[in-house]
Amino acid sequence: MTQPRRVLAVCLSTLLISTVSVTPSQASAFAGPTFDWGAGKYHASSDFVPGASKIQIGGAGGSGGSAKQWYTQLVRTTDKKKILSTYSYPTDGQNHTHPPQARVATNTAYYLRWYGQDKNENNGKSAPWAKAYARW
Repeated sequence: MTQPRRVLAVCLSTLLISTVSVTPSQASAFAGPTFDWGAGKYHASSDFVPGASKIQIGGAGGSGGSAKQWYTQLVRTTDKKKILSTYSYPTDGQNHTHPPQARVATNTAYYLRWYGQDKNENNGKSAPWAKAYARW
């Protein structure tokens, strides 16, 4: 009678293991690099290779500097081509993710650029801190 219990225990443990193995892959569906910087009017991230063929970008900027808003760009490293640019978002300390996604190659390096702006969208304005990120 011990043999049927063993089979049932193996089936249950296999079911539990397969259920647990799905959860981490789903959680990482929105993973991507985040780059934090101190004060400045322009920042560029290090290169990264996306983990999926569709990507969203975003960032944040701290208030209290001459920058009243900011935007980020996704740039392909090899030819410096701008792939995606965000709207201008306020330097309110909040994360802002640009809604549209861009199609990217998963075997190609990209980087993010962050620009501080005044209220008239003139570049070259400084924020006390800045952040940019990519999500896929």
